[in-house]
Order: sequence, then C-alpha cells, then structure tokens
Amino acid sequence: MGTCMICGTPVDGRICESHQEDVVFEFRGDSADQLTPNRFYTGIVDGYADFGVFVDLAPGVTGLLHRSELDRRLESLDWEPGDTVFVQVKNVRDNGNIDLGWSIRQSEREFRGALVQDADGDHEPEGSDDDSSEAADATEGSG
Repeated sequence: MGTCMICGTPVDGRICESHQEDVVFEFRGDSADQLTPNRFYTGIVDGYADFGVFVDLAPGVTGLLHRSELDRRLESLDWEPGDTVFVQVKNVRDNGNIDLGWSIRQSEREFRGALVQDADGDHEPEGSDDDSSEAADATEGSG
C-alpha cells in the first residue's frame, strides 16, 4: 500500500481515484487491454484521416482521437506526425480499438504529476526524485 502522490491518501498504487485526471501517464504496455479508461496519456501523432487523428500510445498500441472529440476543427490542429500530444483514453473496445478524448492540457507541466504505467503497475519515471530517494534509503540501510 502506498500514498497518493498528490494528496497523500492511502492507496494501492501511486494515485487516488479523485486525482487520476491530474496525472499524465507514459504507457509502456504492449496491449490495448492494459490501458486504464479515463486516464491521460502521452502519445505520438501517427497520422490523420478525414475522421480524426491516430495517436500511438506505445509501439503497436494506437488509438483514434475522433474529430467529434476536438475543441476545434481537425484542419486547424497544428500537430504533425511525430509530435507529442496528451490524450485521454475514453474507452477500449472489445475488438482492441481505443477511443481517445481531447486533453486541454498539452504539456507535461500542466499536469500535477507524471507516472509510468507498465505490466508491473504504476511507478515513478526513472531518474525522478522519488526513485533517487528510495535508492538512497536502500543504500543507507545496507551499511
């Protein structure tokens, strides 16, 4: 059991339910069914279609940000393939298709925290202050 990185509430994992929208996740999974609906994720623009934007959340895991989810016309987006964007996973369908939502926050600093989601769960990105303090604690305890 841990504590929420935003409010300190005891939780299983790193973030409580009420602060899910305040954190952006880097997805390191390999399957759409590992995604968590309603979470915000970092993605890479893969390409455009008449009906929306394809966004890669991880290698082999691509979602669709439908034009109906955008707060502006598709043609007015200044995203290019390869650009980093922030999207919300709205739904993962039974067939593996991923429905994405628009995030008004389009930089990591606009979120209150960043975590990595992989097959082992949620954790701090490598090199973060939290990782270094845990490493220091382990070193101090070994002496």
